[in-house]
Amino acid sequence: MKVHYADRRYDKNILKKDFKIKDIDNMGFIGKVGLIKIKDLQNEFVGTRPDGSKTLLIAKNYKLMTIFPKKENYCITVMYDKNWNILQWYFDINRYVCKYDDGIPYSEDLYLDVVVLPNGEFYSLDENELEEALSKKLISKDEFDMAYKTMDKITKMIKNEFEKFCDFTNFCLEVIKY
Repeated sequence: MKVHYADRRYDKNILKKDFKIKDIDNMGFIGKVGLIKIKDLQNEFVGTRPDGSKTLLIAKNYKLMTIFPKKENYCITVMYDKNWNILQWYFDINRYVCKYDDGIPYSEDLYLDVVVLPNGEFYSLDENELEEALSKKLISKDEFDMAYKTMDKITKMIKNEFEKFCDFTNFCLEVIKY
């Protein structure tokens, strides 16, 4: 199981970055928001969409804003290009609610992920990894069920409140950007 820190301290691909983090208690949200501006990296990362198209997601001068809700079993990474255009939202479904190491939030990835595109379309990733983790007894049946329940909650939010979700992430960006 992977552990994700807001500052991406163990990401060997990102060689140089600017990082900052802020607490937010507003718009019904309590948690932390971190922002990484990528200054230098070893390799660009291109994501492949379900239709086979490809999108550059991580490159020099791109940004990653990660939102860690205090009471949810997920965190959201918003990926921006060099001009602050949203490339995608990436939900990591987590084993536990957010934890902290010297004030830096981190999460334990529970394999299952949801990607949301700027047009509101979404898809899941790594369901096979979640099923494999259950079969190998790396996770419990309760954790398996919780991952799908959390994914269902996320997808309903996107289907029913996409504009509100966009407004929320724009608010988080304004808080941390300056």
